[in-house]
Amino acid sequence: ISKLCTCWAVEAKVLKLTFSHKMTENNYKELQETLEYEHKILIQ
Repeated sequence: ISKLCTCWAVEAKVLKLTFSHKMTENNYKELQETLEYEHKILIQ
């Protein structure tokens, strides 16, 4: 259950970054890192 909650929190962050009005280079980096972290959680 802990991993599920973590995954939901990460997904919320991904969606926030994806649909933000401005996308800076830092946002792209943060999005990439967050997606990699989410992937890691999901394959465990």
